[in-house]
Amino acid sequence: MAVKRVPTTSKVVSMLNERGLLEPVLDKDLSTPPSSPSTGDRYIVGASATGDWSGHDNEIAEWNGSSWDFGPTLTEGLVVYVKDENDLYVYDGSSWIKPYGEGAGAGDMLKSVYDTDDDGIVDKAESIDDGAGNSATAAEIKDAVDKKHSQNTDTYLDQGGANEVSASELRTALDTTIPSKADKVSGATDGNLASLDSNGNLQDSGIAASNIFDTSSDTLDDIGDGSTYGKVKLSELNNGTVTQLNDGTNTVTAAQGKKAYDTRAQYDASTDEIVFVDPDSYSG
Repeated sequence: MAVKRVPTTSKVVSMLNERGLLEPVLDKDLSTPPSSPSTGDRYIVGASATGDWSGHDNEIAEWNGSSWDFGPTLTEGLVVYVKDENDLYVYDGSSWIKPYGEGAGAGDMLKSVYDTDDDGIVDKAESIDDGAGNSATAAEIKDAVDKKHSQNTDTYLDQGGANEVSASELRTALDTTIPSKADKVSGATDGNLASLDSNGNLQDSGIAASNIFDTSSDTLDDIGDGSTYGKVKLSELNNGTVTQLNDGTNTVTAAQGKKAYDTRAQYDASTDEIVFVDPDSYSG
């Protein structure tokens, strides 16, 4: 059976002493020697020391009953327990610092502030930062949590904003004011044009699109009757202006029509004669 060996307290203390653990001190922040020390009282001398401690900053001073002794020589790694703080300090080569907690280095948190119930969990923090440019304050996190989206539970868009819309209002708008598509025309003929009735509903116009424009004959039809006569050839249009008329048998150009108009005859009641408007242009 394996035996677990546990070192005695004296052994642990001996091991620590070998590694630089010094006898405890009463305080580490005094710069002036106490006025009535007791034999064996030990202190870490504070900065800018005065009196008998002058020139001994950071050293350990011990009262021998009549004077102060200083030592040991300060070396990096020395450890000492400070009684008035109930904490350990380590000499880093230039000053005494805590090996953990406040003063142990930039970014460390004081346990008495951030873990007041001593459960190993941070009680509070004003902000978080992962060191990669992602940071947020406690207020920003709370705002995001308050505005979180829960699937199938949201009842508003832009809730609390200038354009708040409830789910019921949006449903009404979709059902009544935003039709998804035009109504289907019952009985419509494939290829016919659509038109609107007097109520604004779609209906079959009864006019085939092919009767309006026949690509095979390059003609436009008279849409009034949907028949095959009364067509104007695209070649007879000039920027949208008809240049000649053709009823399928007879063709009249615009020039011929103008000449007929210019040489038109009319009755003059004052002379009881039929006269021509412009007899000079008439050539018989």
